[in-house]
Amino acid sequence: MPQQENATQDIRPAHPRYVLVGPETPLIWRLALASVILITLLTAIYVARTVVLPIVLALLFSFLLSPIVRFLEGFHIPTPLGAALVMATLVGLAGTALVVLAEPASQWVSRAPEVASELRLRLHGVMEVFRRLSESTRLVERIASGPSAAGPTVDIQGGGLRGFLLGRTWEFVAGLLMMLFLLYFLLATGHMFLRRLVTVIPRFGDKRRAVVMVRHMEREVSHYLFTVGVINTVLGVVVGLVMHVLEMPNPLLWGAMAGLLNFVPYLGPMVTLVVLTAVSVLSFDTLTAALMRPAAFLVLTTLEGQLLTPLILGARLMLNPVVIFVSLIFWGWLWGIVGALIAVPLTMIIKILLDAIPSLRAAGALLSR
Repeated sequence: MPQQENATQDIRPAHPRYVLVGPETPLIWRLALASVILITLLTAIYVARTVVLPIVLALLFSFLLSPIVRFLEGFHIPTPLGAALVMATLVGLAGTALVVLAEPASQWVSRAPEVASELRLRLHGVMEVFRRLSESTRLVERIASGPSAAGPTVDIQGGGLRGFLLGRTWEFVAGLLMMLFLLYFLLATGHMFLRRLVTVIPRFGDKRRAVVMVRHMEREVSHYLFTVGVINTVLGVVVGLVMHVLEMPNPLLWGAMAGLLNFVPYLGPMVTLVVLTAVSVLSFDTLTAALMRPAAFLVLTTLEGQLLTPLILGARLMLNPVVIFVSLIFWGWLWGIVGALIAVPLTMIIKILLDAIPSLRAAGALLSR
């Protein structure tokens, strides 16, 4: 027996400290490991953004549309057929909006040089101040840098603007098709993932908690996305009607712009206000008439942002303004314009996930208003 005990002791690990992370691991090493994992994850989703972004968009739309598919199941419509109906409706509405708005949008884009020259003529005094300020800045920089010899010229070779735009177009089309196909499969097989999750978890109590947490997160995310979508749609319709009453050209275009860009808090309404002001200055002769349209939009978006949205969503689903601004910067840097559009929904999903896990609720509370 003593020999067996000695043999057993000999085969035990001599250095249990080589475990990667354990209870005795210093805090600084845990933070270093977490930082490495976070940097690796961010690098991966940035490099693979052409693949990751359609997947994220499909997941967001599946959260929004899954309750509609389940509602159709109550009328004995099979899930694949209900998902196909929802997808057909979504694509039809998006295509109709694109057809209606494509012509006025292309007209304004083609008039961009003319619009810029007209704005320079009408805002000649203000532009003259900026021109003199720019000349003074260049003069100071020239004095500070001193005389310098001209460097060698560099020829930049590439496919040109046409090749760049064609490449971006094909990339957009491929991502859109990927997102639509994945969205359909998520809607048509939505219950399968939850069933697989339940079968993987060993204990019954953990199975029940996982189902409750997934359903809670899906319900909260769909409620948030649906509510924000309805609010922005109503804002776009009201802005379009007000612009129509005030005889603004292409009111549907400005209503659609206001509703879409309102998904980007602060920056979106600001861009819409600048565009409306520029178009209004070009469309009307007097300054009073030109400022009526952007002033009306400013009143509407202020009422929506400061009164309507907080009243409907409530404090439970409202994010801290600092968190919103940081999320806009982060997701916009990571994924561009689309990242800025979905920054707030992604941050809200993170908050809901943190609130659903008891040990992480303190972190979720930091994101709340």
